[in-house]
Amino acid sequence: MLKHTTKQAIKTGLALSLSLLTVHWLGWQKSSWVMLTVFVLSLTDSYGYSALKSQNRAMGTLLGAVTAFIILGLFSQQRMAFLASIVAFLMFCVFMNFDKRRGYLYNIAITVCLVISSAGIDSGAAGLSTAILRFQDTVLGVVIFSLVYRLVWPTTSESEFHRLAVATFDSLEQELNGETPQVSPEERKKNILLISDILTLPEIDKTVLAERKAKLKCLVNGLVYVSRKLAAENNRVSRQQELAALITEMRALLSGSSNTTQALMSIPVQTMNTLENDLRTKQLRGMLTALGLSLSVIAMWILMPIPGGASFPVFGLIVAANVATAPAKLAAPVMLIYMTFAALVLAQYVFLFPMLTASWQLALVFFLNIVVGYSLLEKWHLMSVRLLLGNALINMVGSATELVPSYNVLSPLTTLVFLFIVMATFQFNALLFERVSWPRKLTV
Repeated sequence: MLKHTTKQAIKTGLALSLSLLTVHWLGWQKSSWVMLTVFVLSLTDSYGYSALKSQNRAMGTLLGAVTAFIILGLFSQQRMAFLASIVAFLMFCVFMNFDKRRGYLYNIAITVCLVISSAGIDSGAAGLSTAILRFQDTVLGVVIFSLVYRLVWPTTSESEFHRLAVATFDSLEQELNGETPQVSPEERKKNILLISDILTLPEIDKTVLAERKAKLKCLVNGLVYVSRKLAAENNRVSRQQELAALITEMRALLSGSSNTTQALMSIPVQTMNTLENDLRTKQLRGMLTALGLSLSVIAMWILMPIPGGASFPVFGLIVAANVATAPAKLAAPVMLIYMTFAALVLAQYVFLFPMLTASWQLALVFFLNIVVGYSLLEKWHLMSVRLLLGNALINMVGSATELVPSYNVLSPLTTLVFLFIVMATFQFNALLFERVSWPRKLTV
């Protein structure tokens, strides 16, 4: 039987391949936009998450397009006002990015706004054409993703809730018995957060998950309680019987063999996130980091002879919107991992892609890259960086996937140089504002 990650790799590769073939069949441009939509949606583990992300992506595309046309209509002839309005919208999107449910909408909105604004600054017709193309590519990506993920090994919110809960039970029991758990404490914490989030997703059908939501919230509370007790007692088993009984009750509740929640109901309510609860401090740091990075990128573009026209500031501001909330220490590892993926992809771009003469051959290469790449990442316990793999695979070879392919290696190499400059600037700004915090109220 295939493992869950193997199934995910096959579905992602299949969806990417179908999106490429469909774009070529329709005769559309920018196949990379459709493929990016499919890949980003595939990073979620259940269709409930994917449906919410699809809504956010479509709504964000509309919001970004409307905002871009408003800015172009008001300030296209005033450089400083134009840049100030773009940066102001970026700050708003970074602030709203902390919204747990709709944050991704604003992330897409600023990206689309930057792409359309850069295309429409010289020609309104080009901006309108870019907006239409972006929206239709987004819709096509959502449709293809939905078809693949609903027909091939469909993963519902209910099945994903059950899978994560069972894996967490097993991990807790292994640690309780003094064994080395298969799931690390950090990964277990992420799983518990995912389980809690699944209960907040809207359910189209009247599923068992929806009917038993109140009791399953007690189950999540019990998972947090047992996990914290094990961590606090440093694996001592002084309360082994109590914790083991709670796990047994949670298993019975999940399977439906018992509806008894007496022991779980007696547990005090646990808070899910104990690390850096001050949301306003996170928002302030994120906005300051994004502002510093944006102003630095714009200043470099104006004062230095950087090639590529407006591509550098657009690229820099998109990165600023995406990494503003990340810690500074991740800048170097992310660059190293991305450069490794990019080198492997560019080797194929130079030696393999020019030999491909049919769309199905391109689709097969993307499918094999995803399946093999996911397998290696799982083997090396690096599945958390699969976003970088997909981004490098799609963006580095984007010109080779168009209806009229081109193989100019200078463009992806220039992008890597841009990324290096922007990430170095991000690290400086992130370190600069690392200790900034929101002033706390004084209590008398």
